Amino acid sequence: MDVKIALYLNGFAGWSPLIDQFIVFFGEYYIFLVAAFLVALAIIRFVRKGEYLSIPGAALLVGAASLLPAAALKYLTHRPRPFSVMQVRQLLSDSSFAFPSGHTVFLAALAAAAFHEDRRLGVFLLASALLVGAARVAAGIHWPSDVLGGLIVGAGTAMLIQAVRRQYRSRGSTVPVAASKR
Repeated sequence: MDVKIALYLNGFAGWSPLIDQFIVFFGEYYIFLVAAFLVALAIIRFVRKGEYLSIPGAALLVGAASLLPAAALKYLTHRPRPFSVMQVRQLLSDSSFAFPSGHTVFLAALAAAAFHEDRRLGVFLLASALLVGAARVAAGIHWPSDVLGGLIVGAGTAMLIQAVRRQYRSRGSTVPVAASKR
């Protein structure tokens, strides 16, 4: 099933230069626009509301933290990328191992961290994670299960951090998330 879906999505590569550019943009560069958007949103919320760690800022921290378990899994699994084991049209290159998709881990962690505080932002970030994951499969550098694993690792990391934060708060301590201007 993994191979069939990978070959199906990779079949879109090479249809036209425009589709290839779309796949490359979403598979490689879009993640930077999302991160820049969240940084800008965090800055705006700081300037307007005095929130020194707003939802976008906290989501970025969780996203960065999610890259640690992703790197550990890549090291432990040593899963080869599709272009190294079968004939695919490769639009991007990556020399690390495939599992999990780090781009998807990061975006899924952002989505899960933001979702219960700002549903619209969470849905946007989840859609971004799925779009980027599909583009990376279409580009020939990930398996669909790498993307699924990335969704699980990213969301799981965000949920674990949230659980630790709740536990810390329940002991009477506070983890500051936002402070109003005085």
